[in-house]
Amino acid sequence: MLRRNFVSKLGSALPVAAVAAVGLPRVARADDLPTFEGRLANSSDRAQGAALVGFLQNSLAQPGLTAVGRTVFSKLTEVISVKDFGARGDGSDTTGQTDGPAIAAALAYAASTRNGVQSGGIVYLPAGVYRINNPLVVGDYVQLVGDGGATQIEPGTSFPSSSATCMISMGADGGNVFGTRIVDLYLTQRNDSSSFSPALSKGVIFSNSMNELCGVFNVTINEVNGTDGIHFELGAGTHGPAMVEVNNVAMFARGSARNGISCNVGSMILKVSHLCLSGNSFLRGILMSSDILCADSVHLEECQVGIDFATNSWGGKVSVLTASGLGPASPCVVGIDSTFHKGTVNLENLVCFDATTATMILNSANGFQSPSNSVVGTYSYSAP
Repeated sequence: MLRRNFVSKLGSALPVAAVAAVGLPRVARADDLPTFEGRLANSSDRAQGAALVGFLQNSLAQPGLTAVGRTVFSKLTEVISVKDFGARGDGSDTTGQTDGPAIAAALAYAASTRNGVQSGGIVYLPAGVYRINNPLVVGDYVQLVGDGGATQIEPGTSFPSSSATCMISMGADGGNVFGTRIVDLYLTQRNDSSSFSPALSKGVIFSNSMNELCGVFNVTINEVNGTDGIHFELGAGTHGPAMVEVNNVAMFARGSARNGISCNVGSMILKVSHLCLSGNSFLRGILMSSDILCADSVHLEECQVGIDFATNSWGGKVSVLTASGLGPASPCVVGIDSTFHKGTVNLENLVCFDATTATMILNSANGFQSPSNSVVGTYSYSAP
């Protein structure tokens, strides 16, 4: 009778195995309930709390397959949450103490080799405002993922005012980085509560490595000032095949931003899709100092030059590009430098809403300058 009353107070049948697992006698007594409830509610001992509750999701299993049974603790830790490492996400910045160390610890854990297998994992930032005082480094096969515009990362008041390269680094300096992704985040270079905006020498997002299948997805970068939105360069790494994708990204400049995206790796394919740049004073929307660009569905506003293929660029293909508000001096939608000497530039479906002031194509390599028409169907140029 005592056992039946004990089970009914828990709200459901209590398996014998569960009774043994928590150290209760086979025949439970009524006064055992507070002890059991306390162990279930324990949030400081990894061996208690969620580790005592089983989980089995049969409804999602395919016919003939059986879901893997595990504890609720195991289920909850399939994704690495920065909250589990101490991040608060409340925008606090008391005496220079921010969420940066907790996020860095979560990223380091994800980048570590666990259970004898390759590093990697999803580091999740639940909705909130996270301040950092040092750049975050996202390692191999690690994805830094938020809840879109509801997850904001901004500099803390003790963020270096002039010596930092970036806010988020894709991989460590030099070498190669594999599978690093920045996903569903709102990044702002300006601390909204104190109007503090650090000087970043490279970009809000920066990579100084050879990137293999890395990318930035569904990210907004706001208040870009005096730097690039996203900056890729080779640094101390070695040349080799690589690919980076920038997809569904919006950037807004404040003050005198340099470039929306700057690429100078050496032999990388940069794939850009669904990019929107706005604000004021982007020098260039996309600067290809080297590498190959594959871009489609791009809208650029208030840039001096929309896309610039510089001397060592390998060219590339741009399809469906719209531009407006270009200027103020000698603006053009696409520029090809006079010393461009390798590769081919293919352009399709260029539309400019400033047809009376902006040159559509300025090819300084062969002296070609298109009329200030509002539409260019196709254009191709191959370096001699």
